Amino acid sequence: MYTINGAYVMRQEDVTGSLMVGKEADFIVINQDILSLANSGQASKIPGTKVLRTFLAGDEVFNAQDHVTEKDYDEYYGEESYDYYK
Repeated sequence: MYTINGAYVMRQEDVTGSLMVGKEADFIVINQDILSLANSGQASKIPGTKVLRTFLAGDEVFNAQDHVTEKDYDEYYGEESYDYYK
């Protein structure tokens, strides 16, 4: 993985670089699998990807549900259910 190699170079692999209990993590949850889209010839759909949640140092700092109504969420994020990532 790219993240563990970067952590290793910085000598931070004990703190970050992989998703494990006790490590800090920065990551996002998105509404579609962009790798599957790319591999199936549907790369043109990738720009429509929406961020559902954002985590910094393992703490949630953004949740799309906190910023829109359930109706707007379903319209904006398409296939994902409002309750899916609660």
